[in-house]
Amino acid sequence: MTLHQTPGQHVGRQLGPHTPALVLGRRLDVLASNRMARALLTDFDALPHRERNLMRFMFCDETASSLATHWDTHAQDIVASLRRDAGRHPHDPLPAELVGELSIADEDFRRWWADQNVYTTRDLARAARRSLDMEHRMRPARSCRAATPDT
Repeated sequence: MTLHQTPGQHVGRQLGPHTPALVLGRRLDVLASNRMARALLTDFDALPHRERNLMRFMFCDETASSLATHWDTHAQDIVASLRRDAGRHPHDPLPAELVGELSIADEDFRRWWADQNVYTTRDLARAARRSLDMEHRMRPARSCRAATPDT
């Protein structure tokens, strides 16, 4: 990363202009996003700082569920990721605030949080690769190269 580059610009250059990318903090805060991610999901940079969170987006933005083919699977994965973070940092009040807010706002979140599933980073990476592999098989051949996780 060069001195005058934002994390979003760095990620965008590493992945190319046609691959959406988010840089997430451990609480799933969106630290940076590239142009494609902003076009496909939402312009996280335009949101108030507190609202720049993937979990809030998935459960509080009305358009989020229409963007993912298997929204419920993706949403359960990020709930499990938040649970992992909350377990690793039990004295951090921010995950507890987010869980409280989302438990009031969304029935699915409340149910999945109560399931107590925990995913490791490796589990989430495998799930992402499976998702990309499925998209890879469904796309025409000329698009496949951009969708493979190993390129």
